[in-house]
Amino acid sequence: MRYKNMEKLFSKIKKETLSADEKAKIFYSLRSFVAQNPAQSIKSPFYDTWSVLRQKMFIVPTAFVFVVVLAASTIFAANNSLPGSSLYSVKMLKENVESLAATDIETKTLIEASHAISRLEEVEQVVVSSGQLDTNTRKQIENNFESRAQSVTDSINKLRDRGRMKEASKIQSDFESRLAEYEKTIKELSDKDDTGTSTKKELDNVVSGIRSQREKTSKIKEDWEKSKDRLEKINAERGRSSSDREKD
Repeated sequence: MRYKNMEKLFSKIKKETLSADEKAKIFYSLRSFVAQNPAQSIKSPFYDTWSVLRQKMFIVPTAFVFVVVLAASTIFAANNSLPGSSLYSVKMLKENVESLAATDIETKTLIEASHAISRLEEVEQVVVSSGQLDTNTRKQIENNFESRAQSVTDSINKLRDRGRMKEASKIQSDFESRLAEYEKTIKELSDKDDTGTSTKKELDNVVSGIRSQREKTSKIKEDWEKSKDRLEKINAERGRSSSDREKD
């Protein structure tokens, strides 16, 4: 199932187109690679059979390296892309593959938490770079953030259920702290005097969504503590009942 999902994700890349600026960045990376790996000179136009075979054998790994460099350059360029860029969908595919490739639940939780925080970073970057945030962009970022954050919450609970309280507690605490940090940062952007009315409205919606998720994350810890208290009370009552029976 995992491989089918990955095939589906990679198939979407073929439909993507690049802007002139993005093509220039990728071309620069390829040109640097070619400069650092010059072609081998040919000693003679006459080849024996073995020479021809060796050259043909060399073509395959060279082509493979070229493809790898092209893919790596595209992914590298996509890392800093923002909603609206043709490379943004590549960035989303890359994140999905990273999540699918995680074999350990702790690793997957950390990856999902990182992706969720990346969405909040994008809100800040969009506003700083363009001076505005429209509804479509906000919804696109917000929907992905909510999906990632819910995955983090579910995985934290799974870690707890499997007895990995130390890991679950640390991830929960760190994620809550990062949410609080960006709640403050984006609220400050909204409160700036030069922030437009429509952008302020969109930023306030983002802040509300972050606060809601932060409260859900905080509630995880509260539920743990309540469960712990209930368990301690049950054990204490069992201990008293056992002691009373012994006295009788």
